[in-house]
Amino acid sequence: MVYVQYRNSIGKHHLKKQCFACGELESNFYSKSKVDNFNSLPEADMDAAHAFQFSHYESLSEIYKRYDEKRKKFQKEQSLDKFLEEHTEYLLTDEWKKRRELVLKRDNFVCQSCLEKKATQVHHKSYRYWKNEPLFELVSVCHSCHEAITEMNREAIDFSRVIRK
Repeated sequence: MVYVQYRNSIGKHHLKKQCFACGELESNFYSKSKVDNFNSLPEADMDAAHAFQFSHYESLSEIYKRYDEKRKKFQKEQSLDKFLEEHTEYLLTDEWKKRRELVLKRDNFVCQSCLEKKATQVHHKSYRYWKNEPLFELVSVCHSCHEAITEMNREAIDFSRVIRK
């Protein structure tokens, strides 16, 4: 860092330090009495200072972007954990057991995904009516199809919107 003359927006000159290697211009102002030859100092290179700020801003933007992605992933995982806890409790209720039995009977215990295997599970097409599902929102599936469908859904569904506060 070397001392430079910095001209503010109204044209007044101040003493600052600037790195000529990267362009960084310190935010501190220094007393002109720190140098013997203020008037012979080079002017601050504002193009370099702006380039440094821009590159620094881009780096910070990337850091904030990565942080935000991690925060969103964490929130999604937390929402999924909370949903799975509540959903597991719901699957033990008599209300769910009755719906499940009606859907399996309606579909003749045939997996509606592959139409080949015996259906042993019931899948929610959506969670729009979760805990109050009309039967058309439920479908009979075999274990392997249910696993595949569930994996695809977990990537797409925002479970924080499913859970009732």
